Formats: sequence, structure tokens, C-alpha cells
Amino acid sequence: MTAPAKRGQPRESRRFDKTSCRAASYGKIVHRDYFAHCMRWSWAARLIEMGERVLDVGCGVDAPLAQVLSGTNFVHGGGQYVGVDMNAAVKGHGKTWCRVTPQFDFTARWRELGEFDVVVNFEVIEHMGVADGAALLAAMRGVLKPSGRIYLSTPVFNGSAARNHVHEYTVQELQAAIESAGLRVVYRRGTFASYNPLKKVLAPEHRTVYEALREFHGDDVMACFLAPLYPDASRNNFWCLRRS
Repeated sequence: MTAPAKRGQPRESRRFDKTSCRAASYGKIVHRDYFAHCMRWSWAARLIEMGERVLDVGCGVDAPLAQVLSGTNFVHGGGQYVGVDMNAAVKGHGKTWCRVTPQFDFTARWRELGEFDVVVNFEVIEHMGVADGAALLAAMRGVLKPSGRIYLSTPVFNGSAARNHVHEYTVQELQAAIESAGLRVVYRRGTFASYNPLKKVLAPEHRTVYEALREFHGDDVMACFLAPLYPDASRNNFWCLRRS
């Protein structure tokens, strides 16, 4: 066996590599919900700057945003990530820049955390009632530095809510709740959109590209491609908020 070589050159003398792409590693189907989640974590990572202090409210059992940030300049620039979640099985990452706390009731204990440049809250507010949702928004404002940003994503109620969601908001309803919490909307983007509502509003130039790509990609993948440009036709929205 030879020593590791430069990129693009073989590490050892061999004719074949037997690496196999297995379902156990990657899953069998790319579902639009998971694909959209991956894109949201990527969006947040691109919007977070070096040296910022980040709070991930409802970080999830695997704290995926921390994993995405670990490969960016955020870490090398002195950034700090804090993840909190009500679940007991949240996995820490053993890094000095990353602290994850399980079984943490954010709306009751937010004052323990200090202030943050960025607060991320993905797919959480729809899992609680309206009163608790208002408390969540107020608590996020409470930990936000005066110049800080909140990145929030949640489904847009379209008349039929998911079974595991306690309360889905219409755009107008959530905007009112945001403003009542002393926050303002900087911008709103779609995260995924089904084909039928999207095709009704696509600009001609987007429709041409969409239909061409649809010959190659299934609707689960296509749902995420143009949704950011059409939030009102999207089933889920990404919101950027600041203090009002």
C-alpha cells in the first residue's frame, strides 16, 4: 500500500474500488420534507457569520445544524452554537464551540441562556398551541441581541394540517403573532411547494425550466427548487425576523 496521495490520485495500487451505495446509509426515497429540512439547515449556515453566537431552539435529536456549521468558517471564526430541545435523547457533539442541552423548556428557562446574534427555530411552533406559540416568539425576542436575526420555518396552513401538528398558521395569522411579540418580518421565502399550486403562478421563464427539470427529477425533489421565489404558493415558509 502506498502513502496517501494528492486529490484525484489513487491512495493505493488497485484496479477496482468496491464501495457500494446502500439503502441502509442513504435511505430509499428522497422525501420533500426531509430534503427541504436539509436545504433549510444549509440556508441558515450560509446566513450565519463568523464569530456569531447562535441559539437553535428545538435543535432536534441529531442537532443537524451543528453538523452543518462544523464544516464552515463559523467555527474557525470563534462562533458559538447552543442547541436546546425538549427531547431527552439529544446528541451532543463534544466540541468546545457546541453546547447541546436536552430536556430544556425554552419558554420557561430562556433567561438562563444570555443573548444571541442568531436564533434558529425550524419546524417547532406548529407543534404547540397558540398561547405557547406566542410565548415561544416572545422568548426568542428576549434572547435576541438588538441587531440580531431570527430564522424561523413552519408550515403554512392550507386547510388540512398534518396529524402531528397542534396548530398550523396562515401567513396572516403568524405575521400578526410575530408583530405582537415585538418582532418584524424582514423577508419570507417558500421552502417547498407542490406542483399543482406552483404551476398556477410560475412565471413563463420559470415554467419552462421547471418542466424541463421535471423530466429528470421527481416531485419530491422539484418541490424545493422554485419554492423560495413563490412563498404564497408554498406549503412551508422560511421567515427572517428582527426586533421591531
